Amino acid sequence: GERNREYWDSVHACGACYRDAGLPRKAQEKFDRNVEAGLVPFPEGADEDLTIQQIVQLSRLESARVRVRLGGKGEMDEAAAIYRAMLRSPTLGPRTREWRAALAELGLLLLHGAAQGQTEPLWEGLGYLDEYVQRYGAEDGVARLGEIQEARARGLMRAGRWADAAGIWSGLRAERPAIPAPAWALALEADCLLATGRPGEAALLYERSLARDGADPDGHLHASWFEARRLAGMALPPPHPGGGFGSDWERIRREVLLGPPGGQGP
Repeated sequence: GERNREYWDSVHACGACYRDAGLPRKAQEKFDRNVEAGLVPFPEGADEDLTIQQIVQLSRLESARVRVRLGGKGEMDEAAAIYRAMLRSPTLGPRTREWRAALAELGLLLLHGAAQGQTEPLWEGLGYLDEYVQRYGAEDGVARLGEIQEARARGLMRAGRWADAAGIWSGLRAERPAIPAPAWALALEADCLLATGRPGEAALLYERSLARDGADPDGHLHASWFEARRLAGMALPPPHPGGGFGSDWERIRREVLLGPPGGQGP
């Protein structure tokens, strides 16, 4: 019964089984059951009250995550409300794993909404992720912090804060020198540099991006690269009738990959 920690553990575990079996609605019912039961005072003599509260908060976190997985706007709004309530909860705090997870996931959720055209969440989401990096940046692993930083950079670009976004993209490359930056990340950093009046640096990053991947189905990267070189006063290759920039582009691509003839590599 509800006096015992095992009862709450079992309800949460049942929700986790439904979640892992791909049944998010059933999982939500179980997690919500723990959350709703945890809103009323525990029965007199209930054991390990603090531990039960921790299980309730974990169920609350998973309830929000399941709603995010369901993906409807109503579910997303409910998830955001749950995360906000967790950040205000007197039983949680910045040193608990649940509060920390809620802070990051709320920021990511709001920026996802901003990417879908909802402008209101943008600044709020950036604020949560800024706080996350300030509090936990020195503790997090590279993968988790990289995900947070990439979301921040994209959000800053949508907000028109190009210089701040460029700093994050550049910082991510510096923090992971052994991992080649993907072509899309180089292109986004180049977009930021071009927007902040640094076309020469942008042109070099566009070249690296195209040399790394080469895919440019809509011609955006080639056009941006061409514009960056023009603004920087660099030589302009002639447009190729079939798209791209013809043999001159192939020469530049080889130099980016191998370095100029007689040089020491890129």
